[in-house]
Amino acid sequence: MLHTHGILEEEVSKSGRFDVALFKQRVIDVTHVGGKICPSSLVRLAKQLGAHGSNEQILKHLSFSFNSSDARLKRKRGEGCYVYERIK
Repeated sequence: MLHTHGILEEEVSKSGRFDVALFKQRVIDVTHVGGKICPSSLVRLAKQLGAHGSNEQILKHLSFSFNSSDARLKRKRGEGCYVYERIK
């Protein structure tokens, strides 16, 4: 059994294809307030849920998505990458 943090493939797919924006929203939903999200640690989870491409391509798409503004996230500089903290 895959450990997907309670996220189902159907919740992050649009028309049968993996959708990064839906994935981002669902990851934020399941993260507790004060929890930290690092896009580089989500590559394996994205692949388990149906993302296609190399790890670098998926990381690029995830980073771009998380860099867009979201009122529920606060961006901080982490070890080698940006880390996002859920604030709402």
